[in-house]
Amino acid sequence: MAVREEMQARVQPGILKLKSRLYHLPVFGRLEQALEAGQTVGVRNLAGSFLAFVVDFTLQASGLPHLVVLPEAEAAEKLVDDLHALLPEWKVAYFPADESVPYDRGIFTPALHSMRLHALNVLLHREAPVIVTTATALLKRLPSPLGLMDVVKELRVGQEVDRDDLLEWLSSRGYERVDTVDELGQFSARGGIVDVFSFDAEAPVRVEFDIDTIASMREFDVLSQLSTNQIEEVALLGQVAEDQHQATLLDYFSEGGVVVWEDRPHCLKLMNDWLEEATQVFQRTPAERALPAVEEVYAS
Repeated sequence: MAVREEMQARVQPGILKLKSRLYHLPVFGRLEQALEAGQTVGVRNLAGSFLAFVVDFTLQASGLPHLVVLPEAEAAEKLVDDLHALLPEWKVAYFPADESVPYDRGIFTPALHSMRLHALNVLLHREAPVIVTTATALLKRLPSPLGLMDVVKELRVGQEVDRDDLLEWLSSRGYERVDTVDELGQFSARGGIVDVFSFDAEAPVRVEFDIDTIASMREFDVLSQLSTNQIEEVALLGQVAEDQHQATLLDYFSEGGVVVWEDRPHCLKLMNDWLEEATQVFQRTPAERALPAVEEVYAS
């Protein structure tokens, strides 16, 4: 009940009124009964933003984390926007695909990388979140939940931290040391100040030390390099080696959850088509280019 009250307190009154009217309709009562019975439920003829209301309702009714799978990225991004109107922003995260074709080794996209890691971090540290993804994004193998937790460094103001140990940790977790931080995965050190841009962050953080104690932390702008808002704590996320990517997104729901498919048959077809194309790419790739086996990269 406390979670529901907190969620409602962050939503606009007009939306709350609309939700109250909708959720008293008989169809939502039947949906809640089916969830309580652990049944698979099919809901048809959802138009506009109604899927967001269904997800919001089932989240409140079940109290369980949700995975929402859609066929295409455009629809997934729209659903995220719709859900932000119904739920606190921290409850919803988008897990996009990081490839446009199987075995895509194109240009690294920091924004996609950041969103994916952020979604995984939300699953590990937030209560009953909603993760929105696409069918093909569901296939890619990921670091395990335990593996990801091993590369998280939590810092807070007033904490005793050896500055040199922090720099060593950053270097060993895939961060690049630079003179000026302006991209994900970079850090710099000048005297008692350490700047770091976590792989899952929207903004870098400036950590100021007083000997071996964190005196202050502030986010800062990469263009002006000027500090913006002050923060009390931060979680830095390191990289996990590719050969340790053996889990899938579903492994992050091992303690239970609700999976919502939009057009499940179409999603499954997209996934099968992707795996077939991945197999073809692997088979026609010369041995000297040494692609990993399909099952090592994607879940079947």
